[in-house]
Amino acid sequence: MITSNSKILNLVDQAVNITPNIKVLPIVHGSLEFTLLLKKHFFDNPPDIVAVELPFYLEQYLDKVLPFIQSYPVLQIEADFKGYLVLEPLEPIVEAIRDCYEQQISLYYIDNPPINANLISLYRYFDEFPDTYSLHYISVKELLDLLKKSQSMVPHPIDLYREVYMSLELKKLQEEYPNKNILLVCGIKHFHQIEYFIQQPTKKLEELKDSFEFQLKQNQAQFDLDKLKVEIYSLSENSPEILFQPGYYNNLWNKFRNEPRSWKYFDRVQLQRNVYRLTKNEYENQSGEIVPPQKEKYFFQFARNLSILHKKLIPIPLFLIHAAKGFVNDNFAKIFYEKLMNIEKESSPFPELTLSLEELGLDSEIVRFRTKLYKPHTKMVKEIKSKIHKEQYPGQWRELWDNYGMCSYPPEDIILEEYGNYLRKKALSLVKSLESKSFPFTSSLYDGIDYRETIRNYYKNTIYVKELLKSNWDAGNIVVIFSNDEEKYFWKSVWWGEHDQEGDMAFYATSPEENIVGPGIARCIYGGFLLSYPPGRLSYIWEDYEFRNFRTAKEKLLAAAIIYNVKNTIVYVADKPPTKKMNYFATRFGQKIVYIPISILNQKKLARIRRFHVLDGHNRREDADKYIW
Repeated sequence: MITSNSKILNLVDQAVNITPNIKVLPIVHGSLEFTLLLKKHFFDNPPDIVAVELPFYLEQYLDKVLPFIQSYPVLQIEADFKGYLVLEPLEPIVEAIRDCYEQQISLYYIDNPPINANLISLYRYFDEFPDTYSLHYISVKELLDLLKKSQSMVPHPIDLYREVYMSLELKKLQEEYPNKNILLVCGIKHFHQIEYFIQQPTKKLEELKDSFEFQLKQNQAQFDLDKLKVEIYSLSENSPEILFQPGYYNNLWNKFRNEPRSWKYFDRVQLQRNVYRLTKNEYENQSGEIVPPQKEKYFFQFARNLSILHKKLIPIPLFLIHAAKGFVNDNFAKIFYEKLMNIEKESSPFPELTLSLEELGLDSEIVRFRTKLYKPHTKMVKEIKSKIHKEQYPGQWRELWDNYGMCSYPPEDIILEEYGNYLRKKALSLVKSLESKSFPFTSSLYDGIDYRETIRNYYKNTIYVKELLKSNWDAGNIVVIFSNDEEKYFWKSVWWGEHDQEGDMAFYATSPEENIVGPGIARCIYGGFLLSYPPGRLSYIWEDYEFRNFRTAKEKLLAAAIIYNVKNTIVYVADKPPTKKMNYFATRFGQKIVYIPISILNQKKLARIRRFHVLDGHNRREDADKYIW
């Protein structure tokens, strides 16, 4: 959310007066913050006339594309070389001409760069300018003062010529419309020069213009408009990286630009968090893996630190994608990239054009997504499929789903059984650590040195040894509780082991019909489960009258674990320890509950265990791995 001291929406008018009836709104090309500021100015103080920093010789082409701005028009300009002018919705000048078109405000194009000048370099210096997120905390006037103090480079002759030309055009508009409010929208680097030139006599400016034109022609700058050739295209959806702002921001701006109540949400920090959360939901639906909530904090901390190293206030898309790769995985990063950069276009009569950063003469960096691939389980790898199989049409796999004859996916059964063995060993180690004694060394080492107690009592200059007491605790059944939300995880079932090496299982989870990922294959997420060994003994506990006094799903699982345990210890994994009621119930059966906080376990392994697949028949097991990743 935008902070309370944000200057973008709180100040009434940030345009700067340079004459009694001419205001200038200096902008940084491609800046979301300046686009928002400009939109607010048009809403609060609509001008009578608007002059923009665009070439007058492109006016006829710009008029053609105005009704189709949401199709991301591109002007391909050919003179001695080929150049491009990309009109994206979040470019401030594009927003200015859209507002003039919608509100029927007189619009003038007053720039005149040589036709062989690279318009991309003239109108794209966003990366060289300090991060405009600073407008949330300082005003435009304060930013201009800082810019004036930092400017030490001599202006380029082409820029000086353009500034003189624009000043002359402004003077003409001022003479023609002395009682009209005129707004100039131009790049911030031109402001101070235009402010100076507009105060000079017209005759002097004419002489300067002629002088600059002569110099530029000597340097083979072209002003012959007969050589100009312009083609209109629509930017391809495969070229989102050339935009100033990610496609997600532009898409939202197209939807909400005329709704003032929504402007406060156009904060890049908030937008980035929205993309992260959309990605998290999509990733969890696709993979079944749960991304822990704390990942979001570390994700944005890393992106923020990377931004600071590059002298930016807010992470650019590249930094966010690197954070996604590093803090989750490449599958997550690929979804994040698609959510962030996706362009939602309207149809237009113009042909599509695919552009790359290299074609625009801009720096680029290749990012590869090493997503999980399918490999046949053979000794010699003969084939690697580049992607998981997909439906031929929406709903194809749902039509094939059959609720009867459901079974598990064997590779996941093996992983679950192995993790169960790990939990049993961990529980026994916790019990043994609680049933050991430590005391100062005298004549026997007993079961070895207790390094923890020795270090803790270092100041006593004494070595401590430990004695492990003999115990007969042996871990059997396991209960793991991920969530108490029985509305979300409403599917309750019991599975019995198919052979003597796997046990019975009771669980509650998401419904198989919520996420069909292949023909006869569904992906589910556990809310909680019970593993019981040996197999073939567990009743259908969810409807068993014996468990009528246990109200919640987690209590029924723990009660079943106690009743059906053939050993004397139950492993209980959850975010909170079992209640006194359940501990008392266990003692009546001679059982001990060993509680393991779920937070101390490896979250990545838990996320993998929590996701599982359901097949609607044993025949699906042969090719299930083509749809499961």
